[in-house]
Amino acid sequence: MDPEERNTKLNQLSLYLRQLPPSLAILNSFSCYNFQDFAPDPDWVEKIGTIEGAVNRELEVRLGMRANGPIEFVERGPAVVLSGAKLDV
Repeated sequence: MDPEERNTKLNQLSLYLRQLPPSLAILNSFSCYNFQDFAPDPDWVEKIGTIEGAVNRELEVRLGMRANGPIEFVERGPAVVLSGAKLDV
C-alpha cells in the first residue's frame, strides 16, 4: 500500500470516529482507546516489516481483535479521534 492510500484509509477511520453516535459518552481528556498519542511503534514497524502491519497491531491493542465480532465503542469525543497529522508516516 502506498503512503497516499494508507493515509486516505487512516483519515477515513478518523472521520468515522468523529461520527460516533451521540448516545455514547463524550470524553475530552483521557480515553480508554488512547488515540491522542497514536502512532505506529518504530520497533513494531521494523519487526513486522511494514507500517500498515504496525498500525494494524496498534489498532488491535487499543480496540481489541475483530475476530471477537464488531468493535463496540463506549465513548466518543476529541480523545477518541485519531489525529491525521500524527499518522503521516
